[in-house]
Amino acid sequence: MPLTAFFSEQLDQIEDFLDEPDAVVRIVLVDPEMRGIFLRLLGGLEEQEEFRHLVIAPQAPFRDPVGWFEGLLDTLDAQVELHAEALAEAGVAGGPAEGDEELSAPWRFLRRAERLAESLPEEIGSLAFLINPDPVEDPEGFTRSVAFLAGKVGSPRLKFVVLDERRSPALALPAADHPQVAVQTFWCSPQEMEQRVNAMLEQSPASPSDHRRTLMMAAGFAYSNRD
Repeated sequence: MPLTAFFSEQLDQIEDFLDEPDAVVRIVLVDPEMRGIFLRLLGGLEEQEEFRHLVIAPQAPFRDPVGWFEGLLDTLDAQVELHAEALAEAGVAGGPAEGDEELSAPWRFLRRAERLAESLPEEIGSLAFLINPDPVEDPEGFTRSVAFLAGKVGSPRLKFVVLDERRSPALALPAADHPQVAVQTFWCSPQEMEQRVNAMLEQSPASPSDHRRTLMMAAGFAYSNRD
């Protein structure tokens, strides 16, 4: 099975998660060297016309829960402001509501995100946040924060894709205690990777650029699989 099939399988898992009403958090275990490849794949998926979900990707480290949730809300507000005219035309409720300021940072973010998700047009599937904090300075706080989202999200249209390190994950969320959390591993063994790369290289026809791209991806996986 070629390397492209591996990538397709990974993206299919993400799309299945976004379509599943009962799913809330998808943890993707990935080596640091491979995060860029995964993010590029996800970016390519978003550009496909048939992809019907809205993805917001905050860019911030995780230092403490309060600051992190405030950062998520700031990112959400920035996106709402950027697309204010289009959201207003679609009747989407993206702004704050009465009583929001009295809530703690986690609940304030969650209520705002849920209102936005629930008011999106029917042709849009889920509102998904791609969580890729670098670095995670407080693993316990990060675990509590993700557990909060997994346990408190009430909208079937609000999702969180969380990237974590495969070798030394920051999150500790036992599946038995968190049924709304699923784990996906963006990795395959060196032996399987060799078989997939060879299968891709044997496909015909292949342009020189395709050949180089395959070898570069294989090199990246080989480096991440050095353990």
